[in-house]
Amino acid sequence: MRFQCRYRGAVEHLRLKPRPSDIIPIVIVLALSIFPLNPSHEKPEKAVVYYRNEILLSHPLSRDTTIVVEGACGPWALEVSNGGVFVAETHCPNGFCRSMGKISRTGSAIICAPGKIAVVIEGGSDLDATTR
Repeated sequence: MRFQCRYRGAVEHLRLKPRPSDIIPIVIVLALSIFPLNPSHEKPEKAVVYYRNEILLSHPLSRDTTIVVEGACGPWALEVSNGGVFVAETHCPNGFCRSMGKISRTGSAIICAPGKIAVVIEGGSDLDATTR
């Protein structure tokens, strides 16, 4: 037994056809998803080293140097150069902190869970971003 529709025109009304006014919300949503925030351009000031959630030392990023810190897994060598910080040498078992590379933006961090050490870039504003 076949199903037959009583009204032939009923199926035609169910067809979705975009109208020119439908483009406006689509453009607005796309624009907001592409340009949601204006990143803060505050210059980072210092690298703060934490050991077991306590501040161990703070060093300005403007001075290039090598810092050696004793962690739970042994010594940790941090290289401060050109406004950024990276782990030059570590004795932790997996070495993920060394593979993170150089950090230079405010709020960026290098964390070594086995060594219980964290390096956080601080300075500038406390805001992550500003909106217009």
